[in-house]
Amino acid sequence: MITVEEIIARRKRVKTRPTDEELRRLPDRKAFIYGRVSRPGQIVKSAESIREIAHLVDLAKRDGFRTELTSEQIWSWLERIRAGQEAPGMIENGDVIVDCQDLGISGTLREFKRPGLAHLMKRLEAGEIGVIYVTEGASRLSRDEKKIMPYTLLDLMSEANCKLRTPDEILSARIEHDWEIIEDEFIEAGEEQKRSRKRLHRRKMNKARRGEHVGSAVPPGFYLPIVGHRTDGSYIFDKYALYEPHQRVNIIALKEHNYWGGSITAAHSLRKKHIVYPFFPESPEDLSYMNSRTSLRKSPRIEEEGGWAVTADVIDGLISNPKQIGVWVWGETEIRENHPAAFAGEYLDLWLQANEIKAGRKPRGKGAVVEPIPFAGILCCANHEELWPISPNNTRERFRCIKDYYHFGAPVCLDIAAHIIIEPLTQVFLERFNAMDYIDDVLRQAEEQAKGEGLEDRGLKQREKRLKQRIDTLKSSLGYEDKRKDEILLEEITSTEKQLALVQQELMHKLRKDLPPIDVAKVREFLWRLWQNWERFSNRLKNELLRLFIERVELRHKRGLIEATIVWRTGEKQTIVIERPQARFAREMQWRTDEVNLLKMLWPSAGREAVMAAFPDRSWTAIREKARLLGIRRKRYSYGQGASTHWTEEEKAKLAPLYEAGTPIDEIAAQLGRSHSGILAIASKLNLRRPREVKWKRLEPTWHQPIESLKDSKQECLRIRSMP
Repeated sequence: MITVEEIIARRKRVKTRPTDEELRRLPDRKAFIYGRVSRPGQIVKSAESIREIAHLVDLAKRDGFRTELTSEQIWSWLERIRAGQEAPGMIENGDVIVDCQDLGISGTLREFKRPGLAHLMKRLEAGEIGVIYVTEGASRLSRDEKKIMPYTLLDLMSEANCKLRTPDEILSARIEHDWEIIEDEFIEAGEEQKRSRKRLHRRKMNKARRGEHVGSAVPPGFYLPIVGHRTDGSYIFDKYALYEPHQRVNIIALKEHNYWGGSITAAHSLRKKHIVYPFFPESPEDLSYMNSRTSLRKSPRIEEEGGWAVTADVIDGLISNPKQIGVWVWGETEIRENHPAAFAGEYLDLWLQANEIKAGRKPRGKGAVVEPIPFAGILCCANHEELWPISPNNTRERFRCIKDYYHFGAPVCLDIAAHIIIEPLTQVFLERFNAMDYIDDVLRQAEEQAKGEGLEDRGLKQREKRLKQRIDTLKSSLGYEDKRKDEILLEEITSTEKQLALVQQELMHKLRKDLPPIDVAKVREFLWRLWQNWERFSNRLKNELLRLFIERVELRHKRGLIEATIVWRTGEKQTIVIERPQARFAREMQWRTDEVNLLKMLWPSAGREAVMAAFPDRSWTAIREKARLLGIRRKRYSYGQGASTHWTEEEKAKLAPLYEAGTPIDEIAAQLGRSHSGILAIASKLNLRRPREVKWKRLEPTWHQPIESLKDSKQECLRIRSMP
């Protein structure tokens, strides 16, 4: 039998604290090699610092960690990153993780802007990391002046008993003495960063007073003349100088803004007029280096027109940036006359007027909460190179695709009353549940997918965010090195943008952005009585059910014809064709260039029938108004043997009761022998009023034949006509 003394001795052994040697013992779990330099320029410039990261692999192997990686392999990988052939990333083999995702990212940033640090913290929280390898100490992990990240990392390292390993020493956050050493390194790095920032700010302030380039993007209308080269090959720039081709576009842009009263409408007008900021030329004077230093590089490139699009953001920047009038605001200091003004003399009033218009807008109030309309977040436009989400306007109950309108100033792609889309698609959706034998299988499949897709979507969004941050960091480093190094950075930016496009395309196909999780149990409760209770359900509940069975609905549209392809989660596809009426105030019905040219050719001499046949989607009134705006004259024809041009009192007396009773205009026209437009004109002149329910009658979709079940996975094509 065990004695009391043995029990007490065993208890003492359990409570005994581990020694310092035990806390620092290696190997322990996995080794995390963290590589970081502060700026993208240092990736190419600081070859020895990058090489030290590769040597940490040999150090980890000497400490006892098992891996097939070698320092030569890591150095070769880092060389490809330095050459711009590969993006910074991560390699894991055996017990060793080499994470270089933060190459070129400042240590002052938090974990949500540093993918490598976020990866390290995630693995620390999971208790997988036993030691962190760095080249110079704790300053490689963080240089946070506010000391938020240092203590967060120290706490995580202490809880996981994770060591900090440098080529010189091993430190454990669980040992009080080591904790103080790591803490002092973090604090010293933060203070050094603060002092450096103050010195840099003072130097930049002095350069700004002289009007010299301080590293920020150059606003439209200016360029930086080169006055020399540094010993490392980078440029030495002179003060801002005016660039006349862009200055002319600036003036046109502000005139359009002041005329229309807003930047979005002005950008749309400029796009229609094919006005762009031209690219900086290589000859006769080589200014191609400015293509990577101008702030316009963030605007869409219009290659066929040889320039950058004038977007709403660019116009807002022209208005809000005081550099355009020769004033350089640096912190709280206002510096004047250190560079020429783009808007001076008579054009200064133009800039002031634009600011007055912008300041005169009232701030938008807090919006009321409106339930999303059915199919919100499920529809996407297939008229572009990639699928693009169609935005629902829940208050006005409309669907709009405005990708080209906001990005390029092009006409609105689609703007349609929601019910014209919702009612046919809802009917197709409900018809699918005539057969209930497969519903339980679909629900079980959806429950399994809902668990995995949430994590997958979050991972894609995090990757998208990291790639965007990477692109911004790379762009901010352009202009500090010579032309060859800038070309390497531009190649890396292009490669990263391609990766970002692939991630965004994958997110677009999922179409799960900003949508709440599906409550499958709630759907199962009412599914069996779906037909009877559909109209009683809230829109949120309807959307939960729709997203459960429908992956997306692709809309391909051209004028009055819409082809809607329903992609079911089972993999089946169904296509219906909707013939929409000519929408009132539809912004996508704007005249195209080829239509305008055809109208100019036909209008002067062609007959009415020929003109109407050439423009089947437009009314005679719309065609005539466009011709008037274009200043095209038409040969006059004498009136025929029909009705008199003047209304008699007898005709007016017959018109009044018919019009005010709500009789269709076509019937009135047949009875009185008058045209549709003539009746509307005289009714307005006589102040006749029609019933509201007739005047604002909604366009209701109707079906010419019943919809068959899709149980056999057949692709149906149903023609649905929307009738007034």
